[in-house]
Amino acid sequence: MVLTQKESRQAFHHLLTNVLRVEDGSPLSKALKENGVVNIHDVLAMSLTDIDDLRYNDESGESTPLSFTFRAKLRIIKHYALHRHTEGNPIGDDWLTVTHKDFDEFRVSMEYQ
Repeated sequence: MVLTQKESRQAFHHLLTNVLRVEDGSPLSKALKENGVVNIHDVLAMSLTDIDDLRYNDESGESTPLSFTFRAKLRIIKHYALHRHTEGNPIGDDWLTVTHKDFDEFRVSMEYQ
């Protein structure tokens, strides 16, 4: 089953809030919003170059590159989704079941390294 737009936005919110533990108004959430990334499909469709090019407007209104840490988190999520698919356990439309623990365990695992 394919996620509806509403479900895809809910999955995106879950990803930011529960999996990545990013607060609303953080540089990552600002960069994604300012670049029109509003759902999980948008995140997964981003190329690595798109991720590297992300910028946000800081408090003074200056366009600022997104930090390496936030860019790395987006890269890892893309790799995690691919890993799950390759392992025969695709996330599919079950993004709400992905946890912060799943994310942390993957990013320090040999599968990601």
